[in-house]
Amino acid sequence: ELSPNALQQIAPEDIRNEEFEEIKIREDEEKSPSDKKIYREIIYKQKIEGVPLASYIHKFSVGEKDVVYRRNIALKKSLIGEAASSIKDLIKVLIWFVVGFFSLAVLIIKIKRDEIDWVLFTKVVVIVSVITFLMLIFKDQFAFIMAFLILIFSFVVGAFFALIVALAESKTREIYPEQLALFDAVFQGHFRIKELGKTFFWCFIYGNFFFLIEAVFVFLPKLKKDAIVVILPPNPLEIKTSFALSLFLGNIVFPATFALFSFLIFGLLAPSFLQRSDKKWIKISAVLFFSIIACCHSTFEPFILCLILFGSLSLLFFKVWKDFGLIGIFFAIWTPLTIQRGLMLFLAKDVSIAIEGLLVLLLISCLIAAAIFLSFKGKPVSQIKTYEPLYVKKIREKERFERELEIAKHLQQKLLPQNPPSVKKIGFGMLCEPALSVGGDYFDFLEPDEGKLFVFLGDVSGKGMRAAFYMTLAKGLLHGSFNLVKDHRELLTILNKRFGALCEEGVFLTLIMLTIDCHTREILVTSAGHNPPLLFKNGEVTLVPSRGLVVGPMPEEIMLNSLEEYKFKLEKGDVLLLYTDGVTEAMNPFLEEYGIERLKSVFANCVDLPAEEIVAKIRLSVLDFAAGSPLSDDLTILVLKGLDDSEK
Repeated sequence: ELSPNALQQIAPEDIRNEEFEEIKIREDEEKSPSDKKIYREIIYKQKIEGVPLASYIHKFSVGEKDVVYRRNIALKKSLIGEAASSIKDLIKVLIWFVVGFFSLAVLIIKIKRDEIDWVLFTKVVVIVSVITFLMLIFKDQFAFIMAFLILIFSFVVGAFFALIVALAESKTREIYPEQLALFDAVFQGHFRIKELGKTFFWCFIYGNFFFLIEAVFVFLPKLKKDAIVVILPPNPLEIKTSFALSLFLGNIVFPATFALFSFLIFGLLAPSFLQRSDKKWIKISAVLFFSIIACCHSTFEPFILCLILFGSLSLLFFKVWKDFGLIGIFFAIWTPLTIQRGLMLFLAKDVSIAIEGLLVLLLISCLIAAAIFLSFKGKPVSQIKTYEPLYVKKIREKERFERELEIAKHLQQKLLPQNPPSVKKIGFGMLCEPALSVGGDYFDFLEPDEGKLFVFLGDVSGKGMRAAFYMTLAKGLLHGSFNLVKDHRELLTILNKRFGALCEEGVFLTLIMLTIDCHTREILVTSAGHNPPLLFKNGEVTLVPSRGLVVGPMPEEIMLNSLEEYKFKLEKGDVLLLYTDGVTEAMNPFLEEYGIERLKSVFANCVDLPAEEIVAKIRLSVLDFAAGSPLSDDLTILVLKGLDDSEK
């Protein structure tokens, strides 16, 4: 309960928008002269947010031994006096809506990218939850049986502020990582740091310099003898407990909430505004924006004076942020607000409350002394082991992997033929696009004898680095073996034996092989488990008969006996299409496959084009069908077209 003496020094509500009326003193006439009680009435109005025409009328009647409180509602007949305040409230709501929406959007992006330091988040949750729990558990309006509910509430509060800190840390590390050296050291548990002492000392000076102006306005009424109420609008003070620990913690922690909220401004918005830009107009716009935010939360009048004051304050805090980072911003806001609350308690006539204020001021004094000590005896932050969050390690590892993948992609492209072979009266078109940076599709051209050409198109099971490795192995085995044999069946026998011996279980190679007589344009098609080629001949598209087992897992005799060969002559206008299953198995957003029938239709409609353009048309058709869906497998196409002597 509040004593009359305590009430004379401390406002019981956050009354930043009140309109005071005169204070009345009267005698109770119903009592006899010997029993008269002196009453002091404190009456003020408080606006009701969202109801411009209504106000609360608060009335405190202070007697010698008790305090009587009454509250009524008064209605106004005009909005004229509320216009300026309503506009300010509207601007304030809009600003925080934008800030909240932007923060939520960045948070979602950061979580999707896994760019949140969950270790830091956990530490902040534990610290804030424990302090909040201690504050609430000792308030006299809470019974101990409600401890579980208080614990849950404390955890929610801790998680909320932990998200703010983690989000600010992530955005700052993305743009200004050098500002987090001291921040990282402190959250690793290192406090005996020279820079920590200097940061606290200088930010204490910076923060209190501008808040001193407000403090003068706030405490100036104390010089008048009849002043009985002390008000600090942006830093409301409430006494609702008879337990010293809760009161002491509250007057340290509540200012910290303002400081942590500032992390949204200086840890998220400020880096996003500036983005290492040296343009003056961007910096001026940022200062003006933050000044307007401050003015909308202040009762200073007139607005121009408020804008000038908080514009200067914004410049100061930008300097603190640039020089000292997030730790500096926290100190520059927390220290003056805590001192203000300590002074309010210390000036109370109630001795028990004044002692609490003295303890707060002693805490600040001890911190200043510790800061001076650390400035001379602390360890330089450069000697502290650099902290690297897990998500930063993952990002660095991902970037390293992507660089290596890019190198692998470049090398794989080098392994594929860069130019088609020069064969009289046959035109070639070719394409190989891996679903990932590298893949397991492969095509090649080899000339065992003059006038003879081997064409290979293969697909190693799987995709990515593993498939790319076995694709390279298959190429090496083919190049190392084709000079040893003259017959394509012998070549496939050797490849099957060596590839099967070297690859892991479950890895296999589908392969289609063309043996071309360059003089007669006769082509022998041999397939080892590969997709059947399409042949346009005599005005129609047909599937080339082909069957056979895959290369690798089968014994040589079984694999050779399974092969079926098809021989034909590539006449003028005939077109042969080789492809991998990445073409026919491409899927659209509705999970429908591209399919062989669609491929036949597209192929039939473009056979009059040159070989390179046929490849481009088929590729475009597959991508259009996929409609932005990622390809599930590598895309490889080879086209051979019969030409006459005038075509190239």
